[in-house]
This record gives sequence, C-alpha cells and structure tokens, in this order.
Amino acid sequence: MKDIVDLAHTVGGEGFSDMTEEDVAELIDSHGAEPSVEEIIQMNEDDQAGDDADEDDDTETRPVFTIMKLRNLLREADNLTELFTDQDPIQERSIKFKRVVDEGLIPYKETLRSMEASACQKPITAFFKPSPASTPAKKHSTPATPPVTTPARQPVTPATPDNTTSSMSSVSPIPLCGFDDPDDTDSE
Repeated sequence: MKDIVDLAHTVGGEGFSDMTEEDVAELIDSHGAEPSVEEIIQMNEDDQAGDDADEDDDTETRPVFTIMKLRNLLREADNLTELFTDQDPIQERSIKFKRVVDEGLIPYKETLRSMEASACQKPITAFFKPSPASTPAKKHSTPATPPVTTPARQPVTPATPDNTTSSMSSVSPIPLCGFDDPDDTDSE
C-alpha cells in the first residue's frame, strides 16, 4: 500500500497529493462489499442525470438543414444515381437502384418544398382584398376638348453594374411563390 500512496504523491494534484494508506484501504474495502439498496438507487439516479446531460449536448450539436444544404444534398443524390445508371452494365439493376434512392429521397424533397414555400415572399397584391364591382357611372355630356399629345416614351435601359449606382444592385430578389414571372420566357 505504501507503493500506491507514493505513486499517488508523485502524480500530485487534488486527491492524490494528500492521499494516505487509510484512504487506499478504505477504497479497496468499499469495492469488496456489496452496495446497499440506497447506494444502488443513488448510483442509478447519478447515471440518469448524466444521460440527461449527454442528451442536452446531442441536441446542441445536431446539424440543421438549410435550403441550400438540402438542395446540395439532393443534387449529390441525383449525381450518384446518374453515375450508377451510366456505369452499371446491367440496366435493370441501375433502374431499380434509382427507384429505391428516389423513394428514399421523397421526405427530403417534401421538406425542401415546405422550406421554400415558407421562405418565399408573397406579392403585395396578396395583401389586398379585391374591391366589389362598382356600378358604371352615367355618361355626362362634356364639351369637346382638343386631344392631348404626350411625348414618346424613351426606352428603359436595364440596370447593369456599369450604369447602376444603387447599393441594392447586388441583392438577389426573393422569389415570388406560386406566381409566374412575366419576364420569364423560358418556361413557355
């Protein structure tokens, strides 16, 4: 026991530098005796408290899906299935693989759709109620007036980095959900 105490003193630190032979004997004796019911209950409670602390740590370090991460993951899954389709000499097997992967990705695609729907900006007209149809007013006779001529409209030049001074030029627009873009001619 003297060797154990000497070794503890060489390690040093709290609990080791002040260790005595009686402490070592008590520790050895405590492991030889069976624990009481109260000690077992206390050890069980301590273990559960430690497990709860571990669960809290797990929730803090869990990764979070963002729209960009989810898009990238789904793109990688598409690349993987395409790679198998291109490389596998047995077409039936590669088609089966693609089908299984696509079925497995359904929850992720639904999650992406719901995330995109909640992130979209609604058009301003969505916040207005349509006005009730008004009755047409009676035509009154008015004295004849000469027609008004307006100057011809000048064409509008699109904003480019060269002719724009606005600080908003680098900001990408928020997509309008559920509405067709009138400027988008590719979809027709």
